[in-house]
This record gives sequence, C-alpha cells and structure tokens, in this order.
Amino acid sequence: MNKDVSVAIRELCREVETTAGRKLVTPKDFVFLENEILDKLHEQISATTLKRLWGYLSEDVTPRVTTLNILAKTPASTRYALPL
Repeated sequence: MNKDVSVAIRELCREVETTAGRKLVTPKDFVFLENEILDKLHEQISATTLKRLWGYLSEDVTPRVTTLNILAKTPASTRYALPL
C-alpha cells in the first residue's frame, strides 16, 4: 500500500474514533463499532475487518474500497468517501 493511502486510512480511523466517541483498543471496541455501523448505517463490516484496518491484527492486507466507503459515511468522515 502506498504511503499516502496509508496515511489517509490512519486519518480516517481517527475520524471514525472521534465520531464513535472512543478509541478502538480492545476486541469489545471493535464489536461495538461493528454494531454501531450496522445500526446507524445499515452496512456490515466485521469486527475482524475493523481490527485489520486499525492494525490490531498484524496482517498486511489492503482494505477494500467498499470497506473504506462505509467508514467514510460516518458524519465526521465524509470527506474521505472514495468512488467505487
């Protein structure tokens, strides 16, 4: 993943945490966010996918654009929406 994209994803994660009102540091935090996204946005992102994106799991994967677009729908993060 290119450095600019990685920086943008980190910033998106910070914005999502701000919107959620908490830092994501435990497995329960990721389950909380998974449920919040489902309840508020009617979209599904698994807690495991969120853990990968936040670096909680040490797997070197590139997130799907769809995943980033869902996260970008949070009110504080609308400027990060990416085209499909």
